[in-house]
Amino acid sequence: MPGPDPHAHIRDLISKHGHYLRNPLPAGPGVCVVCRGPAGESYLRCRPCGDHFRASPDGTADAVVPISYAVKGNQHAHDLAAYKGLRVSEQSRSRLLGLLTLFFADHARCLMRSLGGSPPDHAAVVPSTRGRPGPHPLRLLIGDRLPFPWVPLVATGRGDEGRTFDRDRFAVEPDPPLDLRGKTVLLLDDTWTTGSRMQSASHTLKAAGVAKVAAVTLGRHAKPDWDPWLPLLRTIKDTRFRLDDCALHGTPHPPRS
Repeated sequence: MPGPDPHAHIRDLISKHGHYLRNPLPAGPGVCVVCRGPAGESYLRCRPCGDHFRASPDGTADAVVPISYAVKGNQHAHDLAAYKGLRVSEQSRSRLLGLLTLFFADHARCLMRSLGGSPPDHAAVVPSTRGRPGPHPLRLLIGDRLPFPWVPLVATGRGDEGRTFDRDRFAVEPDPPLDLRGKTVLLLDDTWTTGSRMQSASHTLKAAGVAKVAAVTLGRHAKPDWDPWLPLLRTIKDTRFRLDDCALHGTPHPPRS
């Protein structure tokens, strides 16, 4: 007989108050196979994800896993900004940590499948490129809750700081030396807008020898004031967030062609 759920309180809280969360849509006509944003009906990928793939066919993440859409103006989008703002919101931090905790508890096997069947060897957070001092707020939020050693990714200050893929944007801190050859990495970020930073970080990890990257983001930014998003937002408008579902369920990994 299974024991009591150690996350029952968090599960109940999100079930009651997570009305603003929305599961990513399955990949398919009009939905990007990588990020679950809007794509042309005859295209696998949206334009940014297509650009990332063309720039680094072998360097992009093997799986991209947005936990929820973050619709501009709603509570989840607010939390993703407020947890790291000048005046940090502890309520926002608590909600995001709860969501991450449940995702890792409920979908660890999904992540393992995306990495070849085993837990990740390492974890990493996409560094801030805005000159924020100290550890990334997401790294601080997670603390020591993940049982994997962290890869010290750093922003180089070189390359393009905009929303385009750049292979020179990040580096793996060389001291102390870390042998990443053949390893798998769980790559984390709070928000996916174009995905350029996350895919640039994935490229850096693979250039250092990493074999597979699973990229998990708390929120896939959605813009209700941009027409291509409207069909997707209409589809998810009245759906409830399901904790037992994730973007890896029944969806093939992004193709390498």
